[in-house]
Amino acid sequence: DGKTGLYALENADLFNLLVIPPYLAGGNVDAGLIGEAAAYCEARRAF
Repeated sequence: DGKTGLYALENADLFNLLVIPPYLAGGNVDAGLIGEAAAYCEARRAF
C-alpha cells in the first residue's frame, strides 16, 4: 500500500484523536505539518 506518516492511518478502521509529539529542537512541531494534519483530521472527522 505504500502509505506512510499521516496517510498510514488510511489503513485504520477508525481513529478519532491524533497526537503529534514535538520532533524539532525546542519542542516545536513544523507549522506545515500542523496544517496538513488538521486538514486530514477534519476530513476523517477526528481531533
